[in-house]
Amino acid sequence: MCNFLLLNHQNLLSCTCADGDNSYIFRDNKVDLGVNSLQCGRRVDSLKWFLDWKFYGKQGFADRIENYYQLSKFAEDFINASNKLEMVVKRSSFNVCFRFKAKDANIFNQNLRNKLLKEEQALLACAYIEEKLVFRLLISNINITQVKLAKLFNRIIETGSQ
Repeated sequence: MCNFLLLNHQNLLSCTCADGDNSYIFRDNKVDLGVNSLQCGRRVDSLKWFLDWKFYGKQGFADRIENYYQLSKFAEDFINASNKLEMVVKRSSFNVCFRFKAKDANIFNQNLRNKLLKEEQALLACAYIEEKLVFRLLISNINITQVKLAKLFNRIIETGSQ
C-alpha cells in the first residue's frame, strides 16, 4: 500500500510537523528527514491499520505483536551478552535503546552512526536519554528476523571496533 500527499506550499510540512520540542528525535543534519515527515516518519495511518486488520484478523495481529516482543527480547539479550554494546535503559516494549561502549561515548556513537551511513551499511535512529546519545531501534517491521538483527549488531560491533 502506498500513500501520497502533494502540497502547494513550500515548507508546509516543516512548519506543521516540527512545532514543539522535538530535540529528542531530530538532529541538525541533512540526513534527518524527521522534521519534514508526518508522524516523525512513522508509517502509522488508520487506513493501513484497518486494511491490515481486515486481511490478517485478530489472531494475525496478535501473532505479529508477539513476534515483535520476541525480536525485541532477542535484541536486548544480544546487546546484554556483548562486551562492546550496552543497553542504556531497560527495554519496555519494542523500543531498544543501546550504544557502543566507548570513551567519549556520545561523540564516538555519532561518528559510528555517520560511518555506517556513509558506507551504506545501516541507518540508525538516534536519541538522547539523560544526555546519553543512543541508537534507537524500534522493532515494528514484519520483515525483521533474528538473523537480520544479529547481522546488524555484528556490523555495528565490527565497524565500531575498527
